[in-house]
Amino acid sequence: MDHCKKTHPRWYALFYLALTTGMRRGELLGLRWQDLGLESGEVRIRQSLVQSGSRAVLNEPKTSASRRRILLSADTIDVLRAHQTRQGQELSRWKARSPIEMDLVFPSTVGRFQLPSILVKIFHRLVREAGLPDIRIHDLRHTCASLLVRQGVPIKAVAERLGHQDASLTMRVYTHVYDDQRRAAALSLDDLLSL
Repeated sequence: MDHCKKTHPRWYALFYLALTTGMRRGELLGLRWQDLGLESGEVRIRQSLVQSGSRAVLNEPKTSASRRRILLSADTIDVLRAHQTRQGQELSRWKARSPIEMDLVFPSTVGRFQLPSILVKIFHRLVREAGLPDIRIHDLRHTCASLLVRQGVPIKAVAERLGHQDASLTMRVYTHVYDDQRRAAALSLDDLLSL
């Protein structure tokens, strides 16, 4: 994140939002400013951008659970406000856009839909430049979920944040995080009774 902020600041907010919310790549790319409530501290997932050949298409969310409201932390709101200011400075360089592209939070460098395949290339280049092992954009979503579970956030809340239809899926995917918690629960009788 430090490397991205210094060398590619226009992508910093996208990756920051991915890490703090667990949003899917298509949800991030389909996000509009009208979906963000910076005053209320929330984002509403209403659509997703997918790639069809060399075109970008807006679709409905994957499932009813994917259509959701995610609360934002104060630091995430600050990052998004700075991104909005930066984006305002780019507007004059952008070419004609369709009305639906006018409100994108994370458009391409010319203000159009950002193709997911190009974002993947950008991400891999940043990872390589930062000297990190190969990771996927989707791993930011996994990192968010793993950190939430490790912080003790209830699994139902994690599942809702990720847009999982069923919390049992979340438990199956992140069971490795629970192993540590299971070990911590193996207390001696003296420990259990020492309240």
